[in-house]
Amino acid sequence: RNTGPEAGEEFLPNMKFEYRSLKDNSLVASCVTNEYARCEVKVPEGTYNIYLSDPSGRFKYIFPDTKSTLEIDKPLTKIIDQNNKTVTVPIAEGFLVWPFPRGTSYIGGGLIKGTDLRIFSLYDVDLRRGHTKLYDPEIDCDLTTVWSACTYDQHDGIDIAVPQGTQFLAAAPLKIEKFEMLPTSVGGTPSAKREGAIEVWYVGTNYYGIYGHVSLLKDIKIGDIVEVGQPFGFVGPTYYQTPHLHFGISYMRTNFVDPFRDLTNPKSRSLWTVDNKPQYFR
Repeated sequence: RNTGPEAGEEFLPNMKFEYRSLKDNSLVASCVTNEYARCEVKVPEGTYNIYLSDPSGRFKYIFPDTKSTLEIDKPLTKIIDQNNKTVTVPIAEGFLVWPFPRGTSYIGGGLIKGTDLRIFSLYDVDLRRGHTKLYDPEIDCDLTTVWSACTYDQHDGIDIAVPQGTQFLAAAPLKIEKFEMLPTSVGGTPSAKREGAIEVWYVGTNYYGIYGHVSLLKDIKIGDIVEVGQPFGFVGPTYYQTPHLHFGISYMRTNFVDPFRDLTNPKSRSLWTVDNKPQYFR
């Protein structure tokens, strides 16, 4: 659920493991997990590329450690010897966890069903000017209220309203690419006041992120790799509305995307580790 094994997670049978030579990628051994999500192979000591396949197509990502993410079709390189006989592979449907810790206080917003998480404003699926559209990602949305888990024209992320100064976390292993202060506006009028935006690359993926209306922690600098679940900034003042984190995701730096799955589109998929149900890191 949250990029690492924990009590209560489901067992995953029928997952295939292939151990391949690091030299020429030839198959050395393979096995399929049983009802307890385990399988065994006998291989000589050495370093192997381990490939995992999911016949259901449900799982898309592997988490080798807290500093990296792999798409499931990429090899996981492991040393097998007397001290390393067991390989544990955390996998998930998406790669994102919730960017705030347990116990965070939220300011309004709609409740994500089945969780205690709240979203202030959703992603506008139709980013064309003058066309606003959202679908129900199982969030209670009051369409009579402007800022209550709904969306607004050309909104390219989700807003999570929290008190000013609240620290946020890396939603996946990431690299800090840019931090800049951007001019804000009030009612469409440019303001001299400025707000911070952090641009990141989610390591091992084709996705990039923006954390908006924020400041960096003092010990974080450009180029740093931040482990999933680690704090790296705090929500700053948002001069024209409730303090909030603007959490934006883009694919290949081109198209902004919604981290929630479109329930009306069978081909759409969620970027959260559990389908449309964001999880705390721990």
